Amino acid sequence: MTTTAASAAPSGLQGDFDGDGYRDLAIGVPAGISGATDAGYVTVAYGTSASIDPAKHKMISQNSSGVPGSSEGGDSFGAKLATADFDKDGYTTATPT
Repeated sequence: MTTTAASAAPSGLQGDFDGDGYRDLAIGVPAGISGATDAGYVTVAYGTSASIDPAKHKMISQNSSGVPGSSEGGDSFGAKLATADFDKDGYTTATPT
């Protein structure tokens, strides 16, 4: 059985988005979507025992499933980020503010 973030036990570490016991990094790129001026995204780079693994990441924009709206010019999605356990489920989440 493969363990996923949804079934992994929360580590309790601030910034551990996937519950694997290693801190992760959220990076806002508010002007990163080509073709739409100032339509951005957030990249989450996942940590390992050694460091951040650049091959293990996820890009989240307003075009991503579960994110309201759609990417449009001027949105600046990802310009500001906040991290916390917003829903008190034991996992840190990043949210654009």
